[in-house]
Amino acid sequence: MLNFLAMSNPAFMIAGAGLSIYGSMQAGKAEKARQRQIAAQQEQNAKFEELSALQAHNERQDRLASLIGVNETIRAKANRGSNDRSIAALTASEKKKSSTQDNRARTQTMLSVSRSRFAAADARTQGNQAMRTALFKSVGTAISLGDKMSEI
Repeated sequence: MLNFLAMSNPAFMIAGAGLSIYGSMQAGKAEKARQRQIAAQQEQNAKFEELSALQAHNERQDRLASLIGVNETIRAKANRGSNDRSIAALTASEKKKSSTQDNRARTQTMLSVSRSRFAAADARTQGNQAMRTALFKSVGTAISLGDKMSEI
Protein backbone atom coordinates (compact mmCIF):
# COMPACT_ATOMS: atom_id res chain seq x y z
CA MET A 1 0.00 0.00 0.00
CA LEU A 2 1.27 3.46 -0.88
CA ASN A 3 1.63 6.07 1.79
CA PHE A 4 0.69 9.35 0.10
CA LEU A 5 1.92 11.46 3.02
CA ALA A 6 5.43 10.03 2.73
CA MET A 7 5.64 10.79 -0.97
CA SER A 8 7.00 14.12 -2.14
CA ASN A 9 4.22 16.19 -3.59
CA PRO A 10 5.52 19.04 -5.77
CA ALA A 11 2.45 21.18 -5.08
CA PHE A 12 2.99 20.93 -1.32
CA MET A 13 6.68 21.63 -1.72
CA ILE A 14 5.99 24.74 -3.79
CA ALA A 15 3.29 25.92 -1.38
CA GLY A 16 5.57 25.36 1.61
CA ALA A 17 8.43 27.22 -0.02
CA GLY A 18 6.08 30.04 -1.01
CA LEU A 19 4.79 30.37 2.54
CA SER A 20 8.32 30.31 3.92
CA ILE A 21 9.42 33.02 1.49
CA TYR A 22 6.34 35.11 2.27
CA GLY A 23 6.87 34.71 6.02
CA SER A 24 10.52 35.70 5.76
CA MET A 25 9.73 38.79 3.74
CA GLN A 26 6.91 39.82 6.08
CA ALA A 27 9.17 39.39 9.11
CA GLY A 28 11.83 41.49 7.39
CA LYS A 29 9.32 44.22 6.56
CA ALA A 30 7.95 44.22 10.10
CA GLU A 31 11.43 44.52 11.59
CA LYS A 32 12.33 47.29 9.18
CA ALA A 33 9.14 49.18 10.12
CA ARG A 34 9.91 48.71 13.83
CA GLN A 35 13.44 50.00 13.36
CA ARG A 36 12.10 52.94 11.32
CA GLN A 37 9.87 53.85 14.28
CA ILE A 38 12.82 53.63 16.65
CA ALA A 39 14.85 55.86 14.33
CA ALA A 40 12.03 58.42 14.18
CA GLN A 41 11.79 58.43 17.98
CA GLN A 42 15.54 58.94 18.32
CA GLU A 43 15.43 61.82 15.83
CA GLN A 44 12.58 63.34 17.83
CA ASN A 45 14.63 62.94 21.02
CA ALA A 46 17.51 64.80 19.36
CA LYS A 47 15.19 67.68 18.41
CA PHE A 48 13.77 67.85 21.94
CA GLU A 49 17.30 67.88 23.35
CA GLU A 50 18.21 70.81 21.10
CA LEU A 51 15.06 72.68 22.12
CA SER A 52 15.70 72.02 25.80
CA ALA A 53 19.27 73.26 25.44
CA LEU A 54 18.06 76.43 23.75
CA GLN A 55 15.59 77.06 26.56
CA ALA A 56 18.28 76.51 29.19
CA HIS A 57 20.60 78.86 27.30
CA ASN A 58 17.90 81.54 27.23
CA GLU A 59 17.33 81.11 30.98
CA ARG A 60 21.07 81.52 31.65
CA GLN A 61 21.18 84.63 29.48
CA ASP A 62 18.14 86.08 31.28
CA ARG A 63 19.78 85.40 34.65
CA LEU A 64 22.98 87.11 33.49
CA ALA A 65 21.05 90.11 32.16
CA SER A 66 19.18 90.39 35.48
CA LEU A 67 22.41 90.19 37.45
CA ILE A 68 24.04 92.88 35.31
CA GLY A 69 20.91 95.03 35.77
CA VAL A 70 21.12 94.59 39.54
CA ASN A 71 24.80 95.53 39.47
CA GLU A 72 23.98 98.65 37.47
CA THR A 73 21.21 99.55 39.90
CA ILE A 74 23.53 99.15 42.87
CA ARG A 75 26.18 101.25 41.11
CA ALA A 76 23.67 104.02 40.43
CA LYS A 77 22.18 103.86 43.96
CA ALA A 78 25.63 104.06 45.52
CA ASN A 79 26.57 107.02 43.30
CA ARG A 80 29.51 105.17 41.83
CA GLY A 81 30.82 106.12 38.43
CA SER A 82 30.62 103.97 35.34
CA ASN A 83 34.32 103.19 35.76
CA ASP A 84 33.86 101.59 39.20
CA ARG A 85 36.28 98.65 39.24
CA SER A 86 34.45 96.50 41.82
CA ILE A 87 31.17 96.55 39.86
CA ALA A 88 33.10 95.96 36.63
CA ALA A 89 34.93 93.01 38.27
CA LEU A 90 31.63 91.48 39.46
CA THR A 91 30.10 91.89 36.00
CA ALA A 92 33.16 90.43 34.27
CA SER A 93 33.19 87.50 36.70
CA GLU A 94 29.52 86.73 36.05
CA LYS A 95 29.99 86.99 32.28
CA LYS A 96 32.93 84.57 32.46
CA LYS A 97 30.97 82.14 34.64
CA SER A 98 27.99 82.36 32.27
CA SER A 99 30.23 81.75 29.27
CA THR A 100 31.77 78.69 30.94
CA GLN A 101 28.32 77.31 31.76
CA ASP A 102 27.16 77.92 28.19
CA ASN A 103 30.19 76.12 26.76
CA ARG A 104 29.67 73.12 29.07
CA ALA A 105 25.98 72.96 28.27
CA ARG A 106 26.65 73.26 24.53
CA THR A 107 29.15 70.39 24.67
CA GLN A 108 26.73 68.22 26.66
CA THR A 109 23.94 68.98 24.21
CA MET A 110 26.11 68.13 21.21
CA LEU A 111 26.99 64.79 22.82
CA SER A 112 23.36 63.98 23.63
CA VAL A 113 22.12 64.97 20.18
CA SER A 114 24.94 63.03 18.54
CA ARG A 115 24.10 59.96 20.63
CA SER A 116 20.42 60.14 19.61
CA ARG A 117 21.25 60.64 15.95
CA PHE A 118 23.68 57.72 16.02
CA ALA A 119 20.97 55.53 17.58
CA ALA A 120 18.59 56.59 14.80
CA ALA A 121 21.14 55.76 12.10
CA ASP A 122 21.86 52.43 13.79
CA ALA A 123 18.14 51.60 13.88
CA ARG A 124 17.82 52.35 10.16
CA THR A 125 20.83 50.13 9.47
CA GLN A 126 19.32 47.31 11.54
CA GLY A 127 16.06 47.61 9.58
CA ASN A 128 17.90 47.40 6.27
CA GLN A 129 19.87 44.42 7.55
CA ALA A 130 16.63 42.67 8.53
CA MET A 131 15.34 43.09 4.98
CA ARG A 132 18.60 41.78 3.49
CA THR A 133 18.47 38.78 5.82
CA ALA A 134 14.88 38.06 4.80
CA LEU A 135 15.82 38.34 1.13
CA PHE A 136 18.77 35.96 1.46
CA LYS A 137 16.68 33.49 3.47
CA SER A 138 14.02 33.62 0.76
CA VAL A 139 16.59 33.02 -1.96
CA GLY A 140 17.94 30.07 0.04
CA THR A 141 14.44 28.63 0.36
CA ALA A 142 13.88 29.00 -3.40
CA ILE A 143 17.21 27.30 -4.17
CA SER A 144 16.37 24.50 -1.73
CA LEU A 145 12.99 24.05 -3.43
CA GLY A 146 14.68 23.85 -6.81
CA ASP A 147 17.07 21.20 -5.50
CA LYS A 148 14.25 19.12 -3.99
CA MET A 149 12.18 19.43 -7.16
CA SER A 150 15.09 18.08 -9.22
CA GLU A 151 15.11 14.95 -7.03
CA ILE A 152 11.49 14.11 -7.83
